[in-house]
Amino acid sequence: IAPISVLVSKYLSHTVMEYPVKIIAIILGISLMYFFMKKILKVIKKNYVVELDKCNIRIYENGYEIILGELELCEIVSASDALVRVDMNVDNKKISFRCRPEKYKTITGNLSFNPFGSSSPSDMKCLLDLGRTIQTNMKKREENTFED
Repeated sequence: IAPISVLVSKYLSHTVMEYPVKIIAIILGISLMYFFMKKILKVIKKNYVVELDKCNIRIYENGYEIILGELELCEIVSASDALVRVDMNVDNKKISFRCRPEKYKTITGNLSFNPFGSSSPSDMKCLLDLGRTIQTNMKKREENTFED
């Protein structure tokens, strides 16, 4: 009886020789999907700049001001290794920021590619810090403990 590795290698070599065009097409298809997914993420990904003065906020999206006003609500909906989400209400306008990592660690400790992720760990930390700072400022506003 031959070892399993020999049988598997014989089977794979026979399959590759029998179906070379199909295997090349599959590899090419997977490569193209990965390439297009990266291109789509670059188009979808937006850059935000947030200016915060106590409870007044100004948010820019790709260089254009989209929100200006006083914060009514800030909620950190999710704060984990897989997702950071912060929801804000500013003068009856709602905006939600989400960060998903480009790569994440699996249970085994290996890094794995996240096809829906577009953020670095520092981006996620920055968003979480922003949410916490806003919540702290809102508590100070409620208690009237702002230092001028």
